Amino acid sequence: MNEEGILVSLGYVMSDASLAQLRAILSKCDFNQNELEKIVLLNDKIKAYGAYVAMSNSNDYFKIKNESDSEDVRKLVRETIFAWSDKYKLSIEKVDGKETFYITGRY
Repeated sequence: MNEEGILVSLGYVMSDASLAQLRAILSKCDFNQNELEKIVLLNDKIKAYGAYVAMSNSNDYFKIKNESDSEDVRKLVRETIFAWSDKYKLSIEKVDGKETFYITGRY
C-alpha cells in the first residue's frame, strides 16, 4: 500500500502536510507494508462502532480513538484493539485519561 492509499483509507486528503505527517510516523515506527494494511483493516473494522484510526497531531504515531457513547461498545472496541495488537504483535499504548490508544510499533 502506497502513502496515498494509506491516507485515503484513513480518510485524509492528500496534501503536503498530511504526507509529511505520515512520513514522520513511518520513519519513527518503521511499519512494513503488511503492518500498514493491518492498521487500515483495523480502522475498517472498528469504524462501525464509532472508533477510528488517525494520525496523531501531538506524537508521530497512529492513534485509535474510541468515542462511542456506550460503555458496552467502548469495551467491545477495546477488546478488538487488544486482540488485534496481540495477533499482529503491534504495541498499543493507552493515553492517560482518554479512550485513545497509540500504535507505537512492534513488540
